[in-house]
Amino acid sequence: KEILTSKPVWATVVASTSAIFRIFIILNQLPSYMAQVLHFSIEEIGLLSSLPHLVRYVVSTIACYVADKLRKTEKLSITTVRKLFTIASLGGGFLLFSLQAFWGTNSVISIIIFTGFFFWKAFDSAGFHSNSLDISPAYAGTIYELTNVFASAAGYVSTKIVALFIKERQNFEQWRYIFWIMVVIKRGTISEDNIDN
Repeated sequence: KEILTSKPVWATVVASTSAIFRIFIILNQLPSYMAQVLHFSIEEIGLLSSLPHLVRYVVSTIACYVADKLRKTEKLSITTVRKLFTIASLGGGFLLFSLQAFWGTNSVISIIIFTGFFFWKAFDSAGFHSNSLDISPAYAGTIYELTNVFASAAGYVSTKIVALFIKERQNFEQWRYIFWIMVVIKRGTISEDNIDN
């Protein structure tokens, strides 16, 4: 009951669901977009689709290291550290997909945006993905899995939304709607009074 009525838990659920909604679209649909709209070959798609994940791995490792250093200095509270990294993670995607909605037919800009999204997405490892440990170390697994239930549901819904827009034709005009949806679902809001230290 305490988990289900906890504001910090639900703030984490909202942030995770928002982030996963967008990442599922990219994971599941990026190769299709690259083939149908940007006209990349299958070989190019394989290489370019893996680049964002490599960037995310490297940046995630660095972001977690920096977050731990910031916490150890005790100049910033753990809440502030989590919020800074969450804002970076969710805010970066907001800006990038706003640009993608305008210039998404340019293959170079699109690859930079998709890679950049994963660069900023990597900050969530030191942001809201670590919140379950901060909120309740003893029940961190339960809290994390609760957030994953909603996040996975968002992933399912995101696939259905993409199918609604591109089932008739795959062109930039149809994809523009999807990018704007990704902009609108830009962030979970974590307010100062909703997170325990």
